[in-house]
Amino acid sequence: MVVQSSKVAAELFKNHDVRFADRKVPDALTALHFNESSMARNTTGAYWRVLRRISSMEFLANKQMNEMTHVRRKCTDNMLQWIEEEAAASRSAGGPGEVQLNRLIFLTMFNLLGNMMLSRDVMDAASMEGKEFFQCFNKVAELAETPNMADFLPFLKLLDPLNIKRTMVQTLRKTMKISSRFVKERIEEKKAGKVRAKKDFLDVLLEYEGDGKDGPHKFTVHNVNIAILLDLPSGRSVIWRRDGVASGRECCCVRTDW
Repeated sequence: MVVQSSKVAAELFKNHDVRFADRKVPDALTALHFNESSMARNTTGAYWRVLRRISSMEFLANKQMNEMTHVRRKCTDNMLQWIEEEAAASRSAGGPGEVQLNRLIFLTMFNLLGNMMLSRDVMDAASMEGKEFFQCFNKVAELAETPNMADFLPFLKLLDPLNIKRTMVQTLRKTMKISSRFVKERIEEKKAGKVRAKKDFLDVLLEYEGDGKDGPHKFTVHNVNIAILLDLPSGRSVIWRRDGVASGRECCCVRTDW
């Protein structure tokens, strides 16, 4: 559908926005109920409104962005150091000094967004975990964008003839096994009575209690995991509008690569 006048556009987005707000969810992204916890892929409703409101108030505020200037500088400096170290390691091994730049950009952006949400770096370029996480993310994005017969012929969803959803389940489990430790560590800190000087976005999600009228009463660990770290391959053209760390990370990486 193409809107050709400002008057019709105003009518559409002011009075009929809900009807056009949702997008079709690929069958691959229903694996492990990903779409039900994702802000990018969830149906516009009570859960989405609550998560969007919290994001706007606690994470997307200009003050919060301005306070992260030193973190952006630190992450950039770390990336430059990683590039120099990997180039030197390649040359010392008799290679040409080539560097897998997209992986280092991925880790840099992930650490930047991790600092904004979790108040910490989450990956290191030299760790095997960082490499595995990068590979898992790429695989999830690849599966989400692979044409799937089940998306066009719904009766094939149970059969999964191209084995896309089954592979997505396995890959998401690997990714969440790595990423969930950050959430679990914070939960253990709270159980031990540790009080942080300043709450971050993860604290807000874990401590959220609904009013019973609109949205969930509490966010589950699964909800938090996806909302923060795995809300990935959708809405890549807009950073921080509907997605969490991964989409913001991917937008940044694509722009930097270009």
